[in-house]
Amino acid sequence: MSEPLPKVCFLHIPKTAGTSVCKALESFYAPEQVSPARLLTDLKHPQSGFSLWHGHFGLRDIQGHVPEDVTYLATLRDPVQRVLSLYSYWRNVDLNYYTHTADTDPNYHGVMLAQEATLDEFLQTSDRTILSEISNAACRYLAGGIRDASALDWSAALASVEAHDITVFDVGSDLDAELSAYLQGLFGAAPALTRENEGGEKYVASDQEISAIEELNRDDIRLYRALT
Repeated sequence: MSEPLPKVCFLHIPKTAGTSVCKALESFYAPEQVSPARLLTDLKHPQSGFSLWHGHFGLRDIQGHVPEDVTYLATLRDPVQRVLSLYSYWRNVDLNYYTHTADTDPNYHGVMLAQEATLDEFLQTSDRTILSEISNAACRYLAGGIRDASALDWSAALASVEAHDITVFDVGSDLDAELSAYLQGLFGAAPALTRENEGGEKYVASDQEISAIEELNRDDIRLYRALT
């Protein structure tokens, strides 16, 4: 009898090559072993009976839905580049893709704003849901819930990574090689990593815009430096 597959939960921080990682992880499991939950609202459905979870939810959001012995994974990206990538993606994505989920998909209002506003205007938003995606998002994902109103500082996120033994990969390094080596150790095999959601126009930010992003992501920047 073959050994049971490990239980894995990937905390998918937007625009950190997460879709590619999800595809690689899914290749090891039968479809019925993979939770269909992708957004915070999906967690209202029972999560028992699965072995793989991946979606846009934070540690505190998912923790009560998965076994205690689950293995947590996450990918990080330079915070400035991550926000620029998210803005570019939202600005260029087909709005019709989100229209039918306007009431349930938190990205809808971010997409609407990105397609109507300059980056400077976008960064000055007071919309809490959008801010949770562009201001210290990594800290929220790794230490709390993605909609936590309180700003989680980088030291709390770092402590959470250590306490919950979250394996973190840096998109800015040789992600393909590092992830392949990790999956080889975990599963005894390593699928090729196929990069997805990387197309589209790349936004070139001004020094002023970069400074504004840095101001919104002080803790994420310190966390990224500490973990990479």
